Amino acid sequence: MTRRRQRRRCKQLGFQFRTWGGARKGAGRKRVLPGRPRVAHRRRPDFKKSQPLHVTTRIGNHVPRLRTRKRARVIRAALLAIANEPGFRVIHFSVQGDHLHLILEAEDKRCLARGMKRLKQRITNGLNRQLGRKGSVFADRYHLEVITNCRQVRNTLVY
Repeated sequence: MTRRRQRRRCKQLGFQFRTWGGARKGAGRKRVLPGRPRVAHRRRPDFKKSQPLHVTTRIGNHVPRLRTRKRARVIRAALLAIANEPGFRVIHFSVQGDHLHLILEAEDKRCLARGMKRLKQRITNGLNRQLGRKGSVFADRYHLEVITNCRQVRNTLVY
């Protein structure tokens, strides 16, 4: 080959692949977290203004049991504080060792979300103040079940 031809010929440059990103074994969000199953991040069910709602919310493992007089006072104070919340009413509640059951009425999804956010925030602030700690009290999102008939109301109250 002549010298002129050698100059025209181009060498292919090497390309270095990155070691991060893309599909590979063990990459991405884990499908199942250890411990109890979480509340799915799905769209909440639609409901009418006249339908009662059964809401369940669970506290974290790092928080002591809720069924003591002092902690019951904190929860009761939080419920009384949001009693005048527009479009959001707590009809009945039950405090269990590691979760709360609430029967609510809400005007719409927005009122429900705001009311639950304020309720959970007040309970968190009160319990953290009482226990001398910081951080989240609730383990997860709240679970919502729309009550559609009288039997469901009865079963919810009995439980």
